Formats: sequence, C-alpha cells, structure tokens
Amino acid sequence: MDPITQKIISLTETPDGESVSNVFQTYAWGHPDGSSTGALGIHTSRSTVDLTRGGMVMGKRWDTSADWYVADTVISPLDGSQGTPGQGNALWVGHPSSAPTDTAWTVPTGVTSVCILVVGGGAGADGGNKGGGGGLAWINDVPVTPGTQLTVRQGKTGGRNGSGNPSGSDTDGQSSYVKDANGDLIIQANGGQKQQYGHGGTGGNDSANIGTNYQSLTYGGGTGGHGNHGSSGKGGGGGAAGYSGNGGGGGSQCNSGSDGSGGGGGGGGGHCTTDGGQGGGVGIFGEGANGVGGASASYGNPGQGGSGGGAGAGTYGSWTEETGKFGGGSGAGSGGAGRGAVRILWGAGRAFPSTNVQQDSSYTHAEYGSFNNGDKFHTNMDKGIKEWKNTGWTWDQSDSDTQVNGDAHSANLAYNFRKCKKFFTLKEYTGNGSNQTLSHDLGCEPSMIWVKNVEDDGHDWGVYHKQLDATNPESYQLFLSTNNERIASNDMWNNTKPTGSEFTVGNNAHSNASGKKYIAYLFAADQAAFGDSTVDVIAKTGTYDGNSGGPNTITLGWEPQMVMIKCITSGTPRNWIIMDKIRLMSMNRSGSSGIDGFQYLNLNGSADNTNSFIDFTPEGFVLTGSSNNNNVTGQTYIYYAIRNDMLSEPQSATEVYTSSLGTGNYPSFQNTGFAVDAAWVKQINASDTAWNVGFRKSGEFDMKWNSAATNEGAYSDFKWYNSDGWNWGAKNSDYQSWMFRRARGFFDLQYWDGDSTSPRQLPHQLGVTPEMMIVKSRNNIADGWYVYHKDIPSLSYLKVHSSDKEYSGANCWTSTAPTDTHFYLGSDNAVNNNASYHGQLFASLSGISKVGSYEVNANGDSVTVDCGFSAGPRFLLIKDYTNDSTDWMLFDTVRGIAEPHATLGEMLDDTPGQKTWTVPAGVTSVSVLCIGGGGGCVLYPSGTTGASGGGGGALGYKNNISVTPGQTITYNVGDGGKGATNNSNSVPDNVIGGWNAQAGGYSWFNGTGHGDAVCMAEPGDGGQNYNGGNGGGNYTGDGGGLGGKGGNNDGNTSYWAFGGGAAGYSGNGGDGGRWPAGGNNYGGDPGSGGGAGGGGAWANQCGTGAFGEGASGVAGQGGSGGYPQSVGGAGYYPNGGKYGGGGSSHGSSSASSAMRGAQGVVRIVWSTDGTTREFPTTNVQYTDQGYDPVLKLNTKDQSISGTNYFAKTNSGFTVNANTLLSTPNAKYIFLAIA
Repeated sequence: MDPITQKIISLTETPDGESVSNVFQTYAWGHPDGSSTGALGIHTSRSTVDLTRGGMVMGKRWDTSADWYVADTVISPLDGSQGTPGQGNALWVGHPSSAPTDTAWTVPTGVTSVCILVVGGGAGADGGNKGGGGGLAWINDVPVTPGTQLTVRQGKTGGRNGSGNPSGSDTDGQSSYVKDANGDLIIQANGGQKQQYGHGGTGGNDSANIGTNYQSLTYGGGTGGHGNHGSSGKGGGGGAAGYSGNGGGGGSQCNSGSDGSGGGGGGGGGHCTTDGGQGGGVGIFGEGANGVGGASASYGNPGQGGSGGGAGAGTYGSWTEETGKFGGGSGAGSGGAGRGAVRILWGAGRAFPSTNVQQDSSYTHAEYGSFNNGDKFHTNMDKGIKEWKNTGWTWDQSDSDTQVNGDAHSANLAYNFRKCKKFFTLKEYTGNGSNQTLSHDLGCEPSMIWVKNVEDDGHDWGVYHKQLDATNPESYQLFLSTNNERIASNDMWNNTKPTGSEFTVGNNAHSNASGKKYIAYLFAADQAAFGDSTVDVIAKTGTYDGNSGGPNTITLGWEPQMVMIKCITSGTPRNWIIMDKIRLMSMNRSGSSGIDGFQYLNLNGSADNTNSFIDFTPEGFVLTGSSNNNNVTGQTYIYYAIRNDMLSEPQSATEVYTSSLGTGNYPSFQNTGFAVDAAWVKQINASDTAWNVGFRKSGEFDMKWNSAATNEGAYSDFKWYNSDGWNWGAKNSDYQSWMFRRARGFFDLQYWDGDSTSPRQLPHQLGVTPEMMIVKSRNNIADGWYVYHKDIPSLSYLKVHSSDKEYSGANCWTSTAPTDTHFYLGSDNAVNNNASYHGQLFASLSGISKVGSYEVNANGDSVTVDCGFSAGPRFLLIKDYTNDSTDWMLFDTVRGIAEPHATLGEMLDDTPGQKTWTVPAGVTSVSVLCIGGGGGCVLYPSGTTGASGGGGGALGYKNNISVTPGQTITYNVGDGGKGATNNSNSVPDNVIGGWNAQAGGYSWFNGTGHGDAVCMAEPGDGGQNYNGGNGGGNYTGDGGGLGGKGGNNDGNTSYWAFGGGAAGYSGNGGDGGRWPAGGNNYGGDPGSGGGAGGGGAWANQCGTGAFGEGASGVAGQGGSGGYPQSVGGAGYYPNGGKYGGGGSSHGSSSASSAMRGAQGVVRIVWSTDGTTREFPTTNVQYTDQGYDPVLKLNTKDQSISGTNYFAKTNSGFTVNANTLLSTPNAKYIFLAIA
C-alpha cells in the first residue's frame, strides 16, 4: 500500500502462455466514434489489450505538433477510489453550441443533501447594443433522494461567437436553472440582456429566482452588471454577478467599467474611438476577489474576472471560450459573451459562498504526463481517458495540449501495455530523498525502467536500460524527455542493479525527491514464457553500433512490430525514436526505398514519414541510412523491441478475415476487428474496373490482380494508418474489400530480394507448412502472380492473372516441399531473380481455413467438400486447374452465398438466344413471362442531323401451363435490335451501317418458334430512316401490353428522338420523346399498366421489370422496377433499358451502344407446395434461387449473379452439377475461410 495514496498495488498476472496481442498493441484510430467530420467526441478503443487488468497507455497525435499523453491505471484507476469519501461535485461548464436543453442528473448513492450554484449566460452585443452580465444564485442544503433525477439547464451565451452561429445575431444570455425530481424550480440565475442599456441578469438576490418550496433554505447571489451604451453605442459589457454583490457595469465612452462586488466580475471599459470591452466572468469555486473594471481605450479594456472567473475580451479577434467565463456580458466590439454554468456539490461541512467549496480534485479523467517535457502530470482533467475497458479505454474529447482524439482521420495513436509478469508492470512510490529499495512484481529482472516525479515540474523521465553499459548499466543515467547521451551517475539508481523482486533509487531528484510521488514503469525482456508453447520471447532489449548507410542487421530471432531506439553516445541529434508496423513501415525493394514513419518520444513534433531507414524482417530489423538518431558509424545505440504476434493461433476466423463494403467515410473499410495486413478490393457493380491488392508492409503501393505487368510504385492509393480498418480514397458501397490478418496457422506475408539461386530457402512464420502461396515481383519484372498449391503437381504453377490451366517447366518451385519454418524457390524471373518479391502464404487451420481440392467425375455430378467448418464458408476461391479458359472464381457472404427457396422456384434468362429448359422434379405447372427485345435507333438518317428512336418490346404472360417433370421445353430470349448509322462507328457489334436499324428479337416459350409458342412477345421495330420504330404490336398469352413507338426525326435536323418504352403487364409502353434543338421539352409519354415511359433524355432506354406489375414509368423512367429506375437515367446495351427498351439517341454524331435496343427476357415461376404463382402480381416477386454472385480475380468483370453454383453446408460446401464448378473430369483447387 502506498503511504500517500493508500492505494493497494495489485499483483501483476502470470503470463500463462499469453499472446503478444493480449499484452501489447499499437492502436491507431481516426475521428471519434460516430463522427465523420472530426467533431469532438468519444472513442472507445477496440483493442486486444484488457486494461481493466492494469497497464499504461502512451498516446500521440502524430500529424501535428502536440504533447505525448502518458497515463496508467495506478495513478488513475478511474474506479471511484480516489478523492475524499462522501464528497463530490458535478459541473456543467462546456459550451452549449445550440439552444440549451434540459439534462437529467441522477443523485449519487448516499447523497441526501446538495448545494447548488447557477450562473446565467452573458448577453451578446451587436450594432448599438451592449450586453449585460449573467446573474448568479446559490442555495445550500437542498434535500435530495439518492437515485432520483434533477433537471439541469446550463444557459447559453448570447454572443454569436460560441453560440454555434457565428454569422448570426447576438441575443440575450440564457438562464441557468435546476429543478427537483417533481419538476419544480429549485434555483435559477437569469441571463444578461442585450439592449442599449443592457441590464444584467438577476440572481439569488431576488427571491423570484428561488423555488417556492425552497425559500426557507439559505441562498444568495447577485445581479449581473449592466452594459453601457457609450457614444454611438460602443460601451463596455457588464460583469457577471458575484456571490454577495453585483457585477460591475460597463463603461461609457472613454470611461472605465465599474469594479464588481461580492466577488463579481468587473465591467468592460468604454471605447474612446472604436469598441467597448467585454465584462469579466465569475468563477464557480467560491467567493473570491472582486473583478476590476476595464480601463477606457480606443478598444475598451476588458473587465477582470471575479472569484477566479475569466477576464473579458478587448477586441473581436481576442474572444475565446475562456474569456468572460462565466457570465461576462459582451462589449459592443468584443465579439462574444461568457456562457452560463451550473455546479452541484455535496459532502459534510460544505456551503456557498465560501465554506469548503473550492475546486475538487477531478478524478473523472486520467491524469497524464508527457515524454517530451519534464512537467508534472496534468490533473483535474475533464478530457482524455475516462474509463479503462477490457477493450482498452474510452477517450473523451481532445485536450488542447495533446490533441489526441481530435480531427485526425487516422492520426491518433496509442501504445497499450498491459500488466503481465515477465512483460510489464507499474510501481507507484513516495520519494524519501535518500536511497531506497523498492519491491516490484515483474517476476524477473527488469531490462528497462522509466521513472517520473508526477507532482513537480522540472523533473525528467529517468531511464534505466540493461545495455547502458556492458557491465554496470546502473552507474549511468539517461532521460526519456531529452536527447542527452548517457551520463555516469551514482545517485540515479544508487549503483545498484535491479533484481527479480526489487529495484533501487538513489537520492537524485529525478528518481527520489523527499515526499514526492513517483510512477515507475518496468519492462521485462528475453523472458521465454509466452505464446501457445509458453516458451516464446516477446520483448528484447539490446545494443548495436552504427555503420552509416547499412545494411545494419539486428538479429532478434523474430519479427518485431514496434522498436524504440536511442543513441547513447555523442553526436547530434540523439533523439528517442519509435517505429511500429501499424502507422508506417514499408519494406525496401531493390532499387527503391520503402517509406518508414518514426515518431520522436522526447519531442512534441509531428511524425517523420519521409525517410527510409528500417525494415522489419522475420529475424529482426535491418537499418539503412545514416541518421545519428539510428545508424552512424562510431555511435552506440540501445533498443527495445516487441514481437509481432505470430505466436498464437486464432480461435475464430473473424479474428483474421473479414469483408465489407466501403463506407464513403474515413477509413473506407471499417470495423474489421483487427489490423489489416493484406487487402483485396474491387468495384463490384462495374465491368472494366481493375482489382487492387495491397499489403501493410508495402505501404501505400498497391497492385492489380488482373495484370501481369503490375508492380509497386505505379499506384499509391492505400493507407493503413488504422487498427480497425484501412482506407482507399473514402470508397463507397460500390466497392468491396477482402481483408486478412497475418496469424499463425492461417496466413503469412513474406518479402525477399531475388538472387537467382536454386534452390532458395526462405523463412516464414506460419508455424505450419504453407499449402498455397501466391508470389509476385514488386518491381522490374512483368511475369505476374504465380501460385503454388499443394494439390497440383509439385513443380507446376498457376497464374492468378490468367485463365489458363496449370503450367509446368519453369523453375519456380523445387522438389523440396515447404516445411513449417521455410519454403523453397527456384530461379525463375517470376519468383527469384532480379527483383524484390512478396509472397502470400495460406494454410489450413481447423475450423478457420481450408486449402484443398476436389475432382469431378465424368458425368459432371455434384461434389461435397468437407472443410471442417461449423457454419460453412464466408470466403471461397476456386480454380479449375486442368482446363484452359477457366477463371479464378471468388464467392463470399457479403455479396451472398445463397440457398434456393424450399418450395418456390424460378428461372430467369436474359441472355439472347434459343435454348432448352428441363422441368425440375416435382414441378407440374408453370407461369411464364416474355418481353420482346427493343428496336434499334437510327443516327443521322439520310445524313440529317438527329436520330430516330427504336420501338419498345411487347410483354406477354401465360399462367398455369401444364408441364411434366423432366420435360424439355424450347424457348427464346429476344435480343435488342442493332442501331444504324453511316457516321463514325466504334461499336460495330451494336450498330450497323445504313439508315434502317434492326428490329429486336421475339421472346417466346414452348414452341418451335414465335408463331406456335404458348407464350410470346413481339419485339420493337428498328427506326427506319426518319421514322421511329413501332413498338412490339402483339403478344400471346393471358395478358400483356404493347411496346411504345420510338420518336420520329421527321427529316428535321432539329429532332433527336428517343426510344419507345417497353410494354406493361396490363397496359402499354410510352412513346419516345425527342429533343428540338434549342428547346428544353423532350416530350415522351408515360407508360401504363406497369409499362415503361417513353425515352425522354440522352441515351435513355426505358425497360420493364420482370418481377410482376408495379408502378408505371413516367417519361424517361422504367416501369415495374425496370431500368432506369430514376428519371432520365442513361443506359447502354447490354445493361441499360432492361427489359425491352427501344434504342435511343445520345446527343453525339458518333455511334454508341445506347442506340441498340435492350434485350428481352423469359422468366418462368413455379411452386411445389400448391402456392399459386400467377402474373401479373400473385406471388411472382423475386424468390431466391441460390444464385451465387461471382467475381473473377483474373478479369475486370463486375460481380455477376444468375447461377446456383454451390450450396453452403455447415462443414463446407457442395458444388452443384452442370456448372463451371463441376466440369466433367476437371480438377479444382480452392481456398475457403469460415
């Protein structure tokens, strides 16, 4: 127990095989929670370090000059154990930026009586007005009941500055009050008034401000000082009221403001030529000295605060949130007024105006120190860490000195250390001015100790480091808060080396001043007690000599995640520097340097992210460059390093893999639950958009899956400065990312420079044998992404960027199989030649991941694969390695791994052509919808400027068609008709020559052609020279509608016409409009009966949806959910105008795929449980058929859905027969993640 604080110092817990991430984490975050704009707020960390078990936090805002923030659970337990028992207070002192609202305050347990102080807001002053000061009122011994709620309102300033509306008008100040649990007034202080003679607000000197039920109690207060108009309305503002008197009045022209009385604020001085000063505020911690009135001047001087309140502002530009605090009225030119305040206090022997009501020590937020100075710890904090949590901490707002948790995107950084035997502990002690030996519970000899006097300024952070000297490190002193070299010292550690249970401090004031409180942080190193094996080392201290330029290889035996370095000999600079994997540490590549970010511990400056000087390797770290801070010949350095966590296997797949859509904010991809080491990303709703792939250790440089030539350096889009996500240009939900964390048994990422040797042995950190490796050059070479997989022949390889089957013959891999510590390469350019490389290594981990393969029989039957999962895969990558023209097919649960509806079935086909369909088992009746293809558009008919639109397709449906299970039925999906022009044509597949566009194709079901089909829909005609194409004019079935006519050009050079809308279920498509040159009326008719409106804008193809009759489209809009869903949206074949929209002009003299009509569709629906499914509206909405959206790593294609490739099982998956995943006699490899 500490003799001063009386705190019990709990024992540090035993390691018991702890993983690194349980006891240390570099945690980086951006804006406070719920804020995308950086507004002040709260952030609760999602750290792996449980700080409710004790520990320390080192925080830094690294993008700006600001102090370090160092706090711990011993100085600041934040558990209610601090302070005087039974005594406390609650404050409302922030700046309400909008109209104040009532807040509820719950009376604490054990509290039966409170004293209350309220101050009204000072008035603003604009134009000819002056602001009066706010009133003050207090009342003692108010009876309360624990657990009940009082209503509190803090009055807002009347000044436009500080009100949240700096461009608005000044107003009266607003009243502050407290009401009891029944809603009855207890006490109120009124705000100052804004007027030519701005009156001060009344307070406790007026019984009207005391509730009827409480006027028998002791109360008091005063009225705020009046503002003075002065000549031309430029007088001073009134001072805030006092505890037993009034605020000073503002001065008139060239006259001083009045002094306050009874502890009130002084009035602002009157102007002589310009503006008056603000009145002084009043403090809330008991009656004190009166505020002196401001003297007159060109700009009147401000009144001084009374009772410790804030002085006013003299000029507009000098106003801050501290001036006039609390209740000072605005002078005409001072630009702001003081806000109101409320204070409730309790405890025996306390009473306003001055009995034991001084400021309490605040223990609501952590006290903190800063490495970059020798100042004492900051106390009475109302910002910063306010709670220790099992996920780290909760950070409340941002204080002005450190700025941590401010508007920083991802520039907020914290190193979280948890108490744990043989890693880290804390010791609070009281100095005795002489030598003293102190016990500790680290469980081993400390390798490094930091100590700090937390009560006095001018005392640096003292450092003991085991390598300060080879034999007697205890005979030296070093300081964390300076850049000094080590100095011989007998009195810092009393020439006594620490032991496994004690450390000693001498009589040096930095470590042992008499009666002063100190905190010591003790760090262990080289302790084999961690990881699943309980024999791994996770921290090391050491020393090395610089070699100017490097490489200077420091061997740790493992890869670090954080390294601190200090030069302890001569030369400058000798700053403490700290580097970590989270913020920025990118690997060098041959011929080009990586970029490494480092932060100075002893300075408050921003991080340096411009240099390249360190690489974290599997065996330690390598230094390059010649900075005296880290690597100069002739200098000696010490370091402290913490291991990257590849020791413990993850317990859940959510710890190592996730996928999400972009947020459109920063970071783009959030709430991963882990620091992302590798990310794949793709725009999923657009073709011709490349894949992007990046890695934390490659820094900002990303590459492309679908390109062999891609290398690092061409793109610099990825930002990794976050522990719970990553950023790529604030991408929105059109983008999806697949994110991976390096973890033992699951995934590793390794870097190497090629040397053309074969076989080449390289280390990895998987801890198990890698079963799949993806290797890529980072520079110089354009061979692409090469894949090793355990289930293809040992010397064969695949290419991610290619659809080809397995290759053989190149010297990529060797006959030596990978092991649980190493993998082996040949000398091929793609893996080990004149370049730098990285490799992604995957392995099977029970319940989390599976690297495997399967083989399909000659019939193409389904195959069931057991991955050992409990709830199926969330990620599945599959490749046929025995056939060419087979893609790398990626499925995931974000886009959907679907299962078909148990009893409702359907088939939708919108790919043009004649086909057959086999009736599924158990199906005896179907209902069918057909929409014909739209006709094409003519551009520049007969050479005339303008266009003629294509006709929209007809729609027909037929219900309850009798069928037989196993029956084969022929059907046809009509294509869109091609457009026509004799002008420039870069899309010949969609536009033919001439002035007569093609008609679309018939869509029909169950026949030999459209003439004898059971259900049929005619296509729209193509535009014929100057005339728009007619809409589809016929259908076969129980119901339907006709397509709209395309707009006419009429041989008029002024008319650009648009296509007709597709038909509706019980009405027709609208006729297409046209644009007259120089006009703005595009025309176009609405559809009816669920039909599409006629085209009414450039490239505006209007189709009808296939999922039952819905709202009809207005001009320029699809019907029944067809495209476009927004009025006037552009569409281009084959994705625009679905389904049946006529081809449309696009406002250009060159051909466009918008001229081609939209394709038609055939949709078949059924049930096997007797549910009626009939068009136009009876149970014909979309029903999930198990279509699995697929992306292809080797192409730029968008995500495509339309095939039920496989069914997810609890243990794995079953590929369905007759799909691309079940080609007869094919062999497939896969990577699955649970």
